[in-house]
Amino acid sequence: MLIKKLLISYYLIAVSLCIRILQHPRCLALLPGELLNFYRTYKLFRSEHTGNEHILLRPIFFQRNIDSKFDAHYVIQAWWASACIAKIMPSKHIDVSSNVAFVAQLSAILPVEFYEFNPPQLNLPGLSVKKASLEMLPFSDDSIESVSCLHVLEHIGLGRYGDPIDPLGMEKSCRELARVIQPGGHLLVSFPVGRERIEFNSQRVIHPSRVASLFPSLTLVEFSMVSDQRDFVENADLSKAQYQEYACGLYHLIKV
Repeated sequence: MLIKKLLISYYLIAVSLCIRILQHPRCLALLPGELLNFYRTYKLFRSEHTGNEHILLRPIFFQRNIDSKFDAHYVIQAWWASACIAKIMPSKHIDVSSNVAFVAQLSAILPVEFYEFNPPQLNLPGLSVKKASLEMLPFSDDSIESVSCLHVLEHIGLGRYGDPIDPLGMEKSCRELARVIQPGGHLLVSFPVGRERIEFNSQRVIHPSRVASLFPSLTLVEFSMVSDQRDFVENADLSKAQYQEYACGLYHLIKV
């Protein structure tokens, strides 16, 4: 049994190293130092450990000197949207397919209905999870006070998430969102913005000023963005944003 566990441990080490080196070939030069450090710290831990827990080897390499990485688009857009919704403070908020972590945290503050093409199995007080397609939302016209749809619309119609191929999927989905907003209601959306292109089947990157044609019945009250440098730019200049390569445009619109 001990030999089997050792073999499994060595196998995990080998797999972990191979994956890392294939992804980052430069790590090969750092490998001897990583192995030496792992062996040294393991011996030190074993010598000072006084508990009864069984110790298995499951090594993680090349993470001693990394910073706390995060996706600036998703972290900052969640902060921005939460701040906007806190100012509106609707009786309930509707979200369509945004990041699950954002939706879950928002539901701790106010009731949230979360609609997703592939809904997650998530049960939390204040959160209702339902299946829906952005191209056919289950709401009547002019009926919703507050809606968000963050980093989603650029994917619609490209088939990335099992949705039907539709070159006009983004435009149709934007019309659906505008349809369900009530007069005086709020829509929070985000897109990758900059040099306009389609990166099939991943996403679209749109010209930042194009939002006017995507939501002709709504009025833009705020445009902010996460720049190429991962900085939050509040009340950004639309004309300057077009020169970004892959920024995150944050749009707050109202139906007047």
